[in-house]
Amino acid sequence: MRFTIYLFVILSFYSCKSSMPEEFAERFEYSSRKKYQETDFFYGFSNLDSAVASSKRTKRDILLIFSPGRIAACRGDDWRALELYGDNRKLSSLFVIAYLDLPRLSNTPIDSTYFWKRGEDSTEVKDLGMHYLHWQSEVFHSRVQPMMCFVDSSLNPYGSKIHYTRDKKDVLKFIESGIRK
Repeated sequence: MRFTIYLFVILSFYSCKSSMPEEFAERFEYSSRKKYQETDFFYGFSNLDSAVASSKRTKRDILLIFSPGRIAACRGDDWRALELYGDNRKLSSLFVIAYLDLPRLSNTPIDSTYFWKRGEDSTEVKDLGMHYLHWQSEVFHSRVQPMMCFVDSSLNPYGSKIHYTRDKKDVLKFIESGIRK
């Protein structure tokens, strides 16, 4: 009898643990629109290299969020747009979520600086925030945040991209474009 109880406890713990997302770097909390004055959350990574490693390990593609960070007018809009999908936990199980807070990453220097030419102008890229803004501009042809898109574990884009919206149909269409059959 004692062995049966022990086995039940171990299996219960294992099944609960396996239903949780894999070890994530962060739990991103935001003020929910659907749950008045409550916070909700997504699991994800603020480090793109960690997101790529998780993507390769779990064989899930990456839902990439370019965020304006804590700018007052936009704070949490990226998460509230994704919330329209209706199931935060399912999104975290379908995709590895990478949240690139560009202003915060501007404090992280890169190993080798380079110049980003835009027409007649050029800007020296010295930090991760500017590096990811350059990447967003060159690969996704947009410099607007929040912006969400999909990439595979080799950072090749696919599916559609979306900026902040309150239209549930747009969010559902966007998510469907990222689900590979």
